[in-house]
Amino acid sequence: MIAFLGKYILHIDGFAGTSVGLLLLLFQDIVSDFYQLPKGLILFLAGANVCYGIYALRLALIRNRSLNQVAALASANFLWVITCVGILLTFYEPASIFALLFISAESIFVAMLGLFEWRYRFLLVSRSD
Repeated sequence: MIAFLGKYILHIDGFAGTSVGLLLLLFQDIVSDFYQLPKGLILFLAGANVCYGIYALRLALIRNRSLNQVAALASANFLWVITCVGILLTFYEPASIFALLFISAESIFVAMLGLFEWRYRFLLVSRSD
């Protein structure tokens, strides 16, 4: 399991971020109504997820990854967890239970990804053979 995660963690991270961001972007009106959150917040979540996902996929697909690039990705995950907690605290009252569950689940998922990426950052660095 760890070998699989180590090999594909950047792919999983990039695909998850990009797909969630694109889904939020495509269904922003529906999501805004269903989650009872402002459309601007949904667009912020979508944009951040797409940008992050593209960066993670880029790292997954390039041959020469530096330690700084991998560490930046892991750090971005931890910053996103803090952002999600801030959103939960700010929008606790008006948000639907579905929004609170989704953002909570996202923060847990992202924290786990960040933990794995940080823990295995030296293995994720590309080596020139």
